[in-house]
Amino acid sequence: RADGSSFPAEYWSYPIHRDGKVTGAVVTFLNITRRKQQADFTSLQARRAEALLELPPASEQLDETAFVRRGLEFAEELTGSKIAFLHLVDDNEETIELVTWSHRTLKNYCQDVYNKHYPVDQAGIWVDAIYQHKPVVFNDYPNYPHKRGLPEGHAELKRLISLPVNENGKVVMLAGVGNKETDYTDLDVETMQLISNEIWRILQRRHSLDKITRFNRVLEQSQNEIYIFDSETLHFVDVNLGARTNLGYSMEELRNLTPLDLKVEFTADSFAKLIEPLKSGVK
Repeated sequence: RADGSSFPAEYWSYPIHRDGKVTGAVVTFLNITRRKQQADFTSLQARRAEALLELPPASEQLDETAFVRRGLEFAEELTGSKIAFLHLVDDNEETIELVTWSHRTLKNYCQDVYNKHYPVDQAGIWVDAIYQHKPVVFNDYPNYPHKRGLPEGHAELKRLISLPVNENGKVVMLAGVGNKETDYTDLDVETMQLISNEIWRILQRRHSLDKITRFNRVLEQSQNEIYIFDSETLHFVDVNLGARTNLGYSMEELRNLTPLDLKVEFTADSFAKLIEPLKSGVK
């Protein structure tokens, strides 16, 4: 265009014949900006879906930090960014903990040597997402009037998306990407939110499974006899090693038994009265 901007086009060229010779051509151009935007959007949707499907198996193959970095790499790729980071936020939203930066960030922008725990009120403008409980976008960071500076040795920051993951009305995680060559859009924010929410969901699932594993290990190794049974059918659900050893039954055998099979002095009625406070929650 006359102003120096450009647009994608499709064109057709038809020769002009005169006296058996080609003396010119008629060329027709069609602006295909909308078509290309739609094709790009469809491609992005497909890649986003692939990334969201790849994250769960990645979490099973990688340790937590490596898994988060894999998620940040997806965020960088899908938003055209060169920087990505992820922080966890404490319950009071007063302290943040750096989990990791992406590989590209560590290689080209930052070194993983800064304090990993620091107060929110001492952090940069990316924590505005915590205060506002919504994504913030800075497409002209150098000229933003309220920026609070960067750590010493940090490379230049041009653009930034910082967004929160909210749970039960609190910000629990903060993630961001930066330095895209062009301005960030609402679609970039949406993409980043999808990836961040999925990372948080998987991290929570990992933490829950770890807690369950540790709890089960404690129960299993306890010297006390511990019995867990279904309150309706009374069939045993789990019995720890100490109890199984004393009884001489395997867990497979116990799943077909009830406390009444082991404590023959109880009738169904007397045992129901015994456990009624447990079922009703009355101490």
